[in-house]
Amino acid sequence: MAQIEVTEDMLQVEADILARAFEISPDDLKRGMREGTITGRAERGDGDDAGRVRLTFYSSRRRVRITADKGGKVLACDAARIENSPDPDPDPGVARRARLEALLDEALDESFPASDPIAVDFDAPGRATSSSKKTDDG
Repeated sequence: MAQIEVTEDMLQVEADILARAFEISPDDLKRGMREGTITGRAERGDGDDAGRVRLTFYSSRRRVRITADKGGKVLACDAARIENSPDPDPDPGVARRARLEALLDEALDESFPASDPIAVDFDAPGRATSSSKKTDDG
């Protein structure tokens, strides 16, 4: 069986291979991919590399690159620790909460400048107020 399933519109890697390269369990790999803390990209070769695929995956601590032939056989798999990366947090919930807080902060920054005063005008031009109605009527 091929270690990577290669079709025209899909590439699928066996979770055990990728988890070993990241030095984590397959369950942690799947969780990281769901949460977006492990991401990846795929490239298809051309010219001399036609038929080959290269998959690169990233986490905050490691980069994993897998090259396979058109049949899905892994030709090369290398992993590297990302320099100056923090040690893994023993509580994955902390990283998830920190990511959520960062996303919420970004959303708030993008929504409107909180330092600008809100202009509220109850007596907009062309609008009658209750006091002007009394003088106009009486």
